Amino acid sequence: LLQVERAFENLVANCQAIERDVRFSINCGANNSKGIHLRTGVIDRPKDCAITVEPIFLDSENVDASRKINFNLRLSLVCDASWVQFPSHFELMHMSRAFTVRIDAVKLNEGVHATHIRAYDVTNIEKGPVFTIPVTVVQPLTIPKSMNLPDLHYKNVLFKPNTINRHFILVPEDATWAVIKLRSNDKEKTGRFAVQAVQLKPRMASRTLQ
Repeated sequence: LLQVERAFENLVANCQAIERDVRFSINCGANNSKGIHLRTGVIDRPKDCAITVEPIFLDSENVDASRKINFNLRLSLVCDASWVQFPSHFELMHMSRAFTVRIDAVKLNEGVHATHIRAYDVTNIEKGPVFTIPVTVVQPLTIPKSMNLPDLHYKNVLFKPNTINRHFILVPEDATWAVIKLRSNDKEKTGRFAVQAVQLKPRMASRTLQ
């Protein structure tokens, strides 16, 4: 929810900020994504991602050249996740500049891990981040290889109404089918469960793979 009064006070307090009429074009990696999203299998080594940031003035063609020449932001980069490594400071002029982010997700547990890299103006941190870069890592579960068919159990899972549980599992090699069995510990109660299975394949929409 937007806190209108506090948002208005922030706009009034920072109406003369140098980046007031500027948007930031952020491109991540070879695909020029808007953030970092790693979901390509088990992450067993650190991965470097190139980040490019370019300030773009609104109505750029009619902006005085001196404003573009004098544009300069000294930024402090901050992130709450220890598995994201990046430079602590970043200086931005009216041109495209790049830096590298290293994602060291080797020790992350199975599941989705999300965070943000936030860029603060060192001259006025109170106004909040100038821009943010979302970082999402999906670390799948690997089923150990054995002589028998791959087998995976989840025990004592509590489901409340409208509960959604998501599991990301690396599909075993040569697997073409799977059997899913649900068993309730309370035989006197009944319930209805919906199972949705989606496989991720390059250049294919998820709706065609579920």
